[in-house]
Amino acid sequence: MATRTKMTQFRRIQRVLLYPFDCVSTRFMMGVLGFFGFINLYMTRVNLSMIVVAMVKRTHSREAYCGSNINDELCSSSNNSSNSTGDTVTTGEIEWDEATIGTVMSFFFYGYALTQVWGGRLAEVWGTKWVFGTAILSSGLLTLLTPLIVVVHPAAMCALRFTMGLCQGVSRPSMHAMLVRWIPLQQRQRFVSIVYIATTLGTVITMPLCGAVIEGWGWRAAFYVTGALSVTWALFWWMMIFDKPEDHVRIKPSELKFITDNIRSTGTSAGAVRKVPWRAIFTSPPFLVIFLADCGNNFGLQLFTTQIPNYISQVYSLSIRDNSMLSAAPFLARYIGSVLFGCLGDAIVSRKLLSVVVVRKTFSVFAMFCPAILLVIIILYCESLSSVIYLMSTAMFLNGAIASSVIVNHSDIAPNYAGTLYGITNMAASLAGGAAPLIAGFIVTNKTREEWQTVFWTCIPFYAVTEVFFLAFASGSVQDWNYYDTEPEQTHDRHELSETATSGDQRDR
Repeated sequence: MATRTKMTQFRRIQRVLLYPFDCVSTRFMMGVLGFFGFINLYMTRVNLSMIVVAMVKRTHSREAYCGSNINDELCSSSNNSSNSTGDTVTTGEIEWDEATIGTVMSFFFYGYALTQVWGGRLAEVWGTKWVFGTAILSSGLLTLLTPLIVVVHPAAMCALRFTMGLCQGVSRPSMHAMLVRWIPLQQRQRFVSIVYIATTLGTVITMPLCGAVIEGWGWRAAFYVTGALSVTWALFWWMMIFDKPEDHVRIKPSELKFITDNIRSTGTSAGAVRKVPWRAIFTSPPFLVIFLADCGNNFGLQLFTTQIPNYISQVYSLSIRDNSMLSAAPFLARYIGSVLFGCLGDAIVSRKLLSVVVVRKTFSVFAMFCPAILLVIIILYCESLSSVIYLMSTAMFLNGAIASSVIVNHSDIAPNYAGTLYGITNMAASLAGGAAPLIAGFIVTNKTREEWQTVFWTCIPFYAVTEVFFLAFASGSVQDWNYYDTEPEQTHDRHELSETATSGDQRDR
């Protein structure tokens, strides 16, 4: 009785907190909080890529360093410290080499890979609210501890990054489980593009934010700022989010009916969660090509995410502030591309201009083949920083189409197991992504342009080869094994939405 009374009081508090948002749909609020959640998720994940530039001890040519850091105290003619002698300038205080940096960064991905499947399955059974919220809260707390751990030993940082990976591994798969309960098919590409790919916007925000904080208060402060933002976000998430539409304390009857009618028409089942059909999943060609494409895409993405600041610093010797702004440009382009492709994809599907599978395959060409071609151009023809950043930004803009092709395809073929499927593919993709900084660390020993060109060459087969398989075997239809034992086995073509669902979507918007 006491527990029931406390729950009633808690729900009353939630009603009061949500009252100012009655003018917007509950899906909109879920999208806003999910959007900022993914931004915070990536803040705590990629901040090290920028902070390491200031944190690690490096020796620069005075002419090159002071040319873009004229206000740096190390470049002052009156500075006679041991960090500024003769023709060289030394920055940072942590003595790590490039291989150590790559190893520390890669340990995040090992932990991240281990909890992917668990994250999807736990969210399918227990709900996304606590799984996703706990992931970001714990990441924020670990980020706050990082300045204390980083000075101990590289092994201690490897352990911390591994633990952070374990915590964050549940995040994306758990959101996929909520996606199929709340978001109708004709709105799904926009939701994934705007909310999921906010991780890219997190990179855009984190790099200049960390650059500004480092210049003002030092590299330790950058960890404190990004960690505190994640902890604050978690409190809002737990108070304002519900796992199912029917559990929401302020959802309007019209919106609830719209969601439930449309979700059921796309293969999502109500009732108890059943066991996972593992054999059917791992013998399904449509699933296996998502698996491969996710690995290929994530290798390239993580190479860009973790190595662009180092590449710009070592090849072009820019200041922290300039480096952070230029490093963020490709990821801002990726987010813009993701949103535009998502809106275009939803418009095509809702108007039945093309089938779901044609949209997925067409957009995957933009996301995978085009970046591979642009990387070849960068390697063979580009030397100036402006041309490199322009082509990298174009490649990432086109890669934004991945949200409307590979990433959303799990919910096309098996909405009842979307979280589990996403967990499986993201686990493998994380291992592929974890290899990227390791490979870069071992190739780049002399910090030359030629070594970095070799690093970029490694991306091209990952993008191109996996895309060939996706084009050959991807599907847009719900697979037979999606349905539970009590349901008739049938395959629904997801793009054949009823007229009622489509017109209902237009009225609801």
